[in-house]
Amino acid sequence: MRRTMSLLLVAAVLGGLTEAQSLATLAPANTLLTLQFKPQRGFLDTLPADLAALDWEGAVDTLSKLSTLLAGDLFDESGESLGDIGMGGEEIAEACPPLASSLDEPGLEGLISDALLTVSISTFNPLPVVTAFARVAPAFIDGAAAMNSALVECFSGLELKQDSVTIHVLGNGSDQPISVAWVASDIYVASTNPDMVRMAIRLAAGSAEASLADTRLWQEASRMSREGLGFSLALAPLAELIEAFGPSLGSEEALLGRAVAALRTLGGIAGTISADPEGLLFELIVAVDPEGGDTDLAELTLCRSCTLSVPSLAPRNSLAVNSQVLPLRGIFAYLQSWLDDIELLVGEELDLKLLLEGVGLDLDRALLGWIGNEYHLVQLEAYSPDLGSLLYAPATVTLIPVSSPEKAHDGLVHLAEVASNLATQLLNNLDLGDDIADSLVVRSGEYRGVEFTRIQASLNIDLAFTLLGSHLVIAHPSYALEAVVDTFMGEPSILENAAYLEARNATPPGATAIGYADSAALLSGFVELAELVSQPLAFGIQVGVTTAMQERRDSFDHDWLGPVDLTGIEPIPLTVPNTLSAPATEEGRYDFEASRFYRLDDLIPGETVVVEMSSDEIDTYLYLIDATASLYIGADDDSPDTSRSKITFTVQRGVSYWIEATSFSGLDTGTFELSATMVPGGLDALTSPGEVPRPPSYSDLLDLTELLPRTLTVLRDHLGHYQSYTVTDGDTIYARSLVRLRW
Repeated sequence: MRRTMSLLLVAAVLGGLTEAQSLATLAPANTLLTLQFKPQRGFLDTLPADLAALDWEGAVDTLSKLSTLLAGDLFDESGESLGDIGMGGEEIAEACPPLASSLDEPGLEGLISDALLTVSISTFNPLPVVTAFARVAPAFIDGAAAMNSALVECFSGLELKQDSVTIHVLGNGSDQPISVAWVASDIYVASTNPDMVRMAIRLAAGSAEASLADTRLWQEASRMSREGLGFSLALAPLAELIEAFGPSLGSEEALLGRAVAALRTLGGIAGTISADPEGLLFELIVAVDPEGGDTDLAELTLCRSCTLSVPSLAPRNSLAVNSQVLPLRGIFAYLQSWLDDIELLVGEELDLKLLLEGVGLDLDRALLGWIGNEYHLVQLEAYSPDLGSLLYAPATVTLIPVSSPEKAHDGLVHLAEVASNLATQLLNNLDLGDDIADSLVVRSGEYRGVEFTRIQASLNIDLAFTLLGSHLVIAHPSYALEAVVDTFMGEPSILENAAYLEARNATPPGATAIGYADSAALLSGFVELAELVSQPLAFGIQVGVTTAMQERRDSFDHDWLGPVDLTGIEPIPLTVPNTLSAPATEEGRYDFEASRFYRLDDLIPGETVVVEMSSDEIDTYLYLIDATASLYIGADDDSPDTSRSKITFTVQRGVSYWIEATSFSGLDTGTFELSATMVPGGLDALTSPGEVPRPPSYSDLLDLTELLPRTLTVLRDHLGHYQSYTVTDGDTIYARSLVRLRW
């Protein structure tokens, strides 16, 4: 029942959304989390068709075979096959036949045109309440009403009234009943709390109660697209909950108050992912509340005085450039203010600078005295099958403006000394030997007259840093520094790249972050990697499956279940093939007078035998015995559930096989059916439904592993450039990212 209701709630959300704002007027104002979704159509063109043209059906078939071989009866006698996992139509049909019938109706796509899922909390009840709101498309009102009637017929145990509207409590008396109602002619609501449904009915009737739509976070989110997948997370309700229940949990009042103020100041976050005619659009807003009680956090987050310079040292052909404001001094000061408050409680000095001095680091000298409030991360290369790319990762450089080159140089020397000392101490403490402990090397180098410091450590750490004008440049691997030096010496910079300038010009003034990437070029590297590994991967899978099958066949020759004493036992002859029925005993499997033992007769070496035990009354359990060696060599409990056990084996020459039939506990009573069949041709001949299929061919495996590079190639061929920015608008931070696509 609970699983069925959960699926219905999820279905309501994934059905679609057109006017989330109207549904928000029915949701409670103390909503903590929301999810929204709206399917988009109209401008999608060739991309979906090109993706659909790939051989997905063949891939699914191959994966199904692998799943059965690696997780089914052949290798894991207690495992479930792919088809046994989850809740299917049969379970729904058994629980509620009328609902199953309505779900089978064709043409249900577009049933729900507007949906909203909310999670709300209250200081009166800290348990979260999940509520789903769904607007049914006009063409499906009658069908949806029939589905609701089926639910009520199958699961309703209680009816409530609110303003003449009937609320049905589905699964009343269960661990999680669901309350449902039509709050308007086309709006359906389902909630884990009937009070939320009552409120929705009142709001739909025009109540003046505050709703989700009245909150600042939801109103600020209106600047974003209401299409696609969306979410919101309001922190004020969480702050109220902490404020109400924190003291009872023994929390310190001062820290509790500060945490509450921080949450209220941050306000909330909302975002959307939508398909725009230009591509995939990602939007995010942070609704900061400067009156929330933490002024320092508000100023630090909004960063109104922050400015972002241009990455003039980034080479023109850079594949990605991400510029970001990072007010390091402000972050440090805010962190220290928290430590100051904690210091009052613990009675010990918690000065971060003094703590770092304990390891030899002067933080002002190393960083704070010269580092700027921004950085530019530049990627020069894409991932590729090139050994250097695989070992060191693609070449990247970080550009950080500095206030004083002289102080920066001194700080870097100091930072390198401290890092070297710490690394040496760490390696010495690990007692790895002198050769390993001395695995960090600091050298000086020069390129075109520019001196730099190079740090090499371990397997693939290869950093280089230098000062170019008023910028600190950090490169990895070290050769990446050369392209930046060339740009410093006069080679074209990213400011002469038309695509980057387009992204920059689309950015509003005052941006605190700007991003650009040549998405197609970056993805091309992954295409090459995927193409490179697809054939070895297919061969590896084939070898793995073949080896596992052989090990499983051979496992019956090993003492992996232990010895068995068969003295005095007279087994019941069971000629293969044959089927018989017998009562189960009341005693345990180790009392051999209680368990039923069968000797398998007329077996042919090399052939495959399948023994199955089934019962509607007991939890079946089967054991396979090598009576010649007096060993248990096979066992099975659930295949796929407690009413059925199955053992499959290949007959070895000179072995007498017995079967022990019992129950899981050894205490069940009831009847069971035991069958033994022989499949000519060995394990590879088991191809009937429900049995182990033939392993996928090498050709099938190649088609599967090559599907990834083919998919990436389709995406690459439709990709344009990526551009993003973040800007502060009043008390709201707005971030926008666009991955251009040729749909």
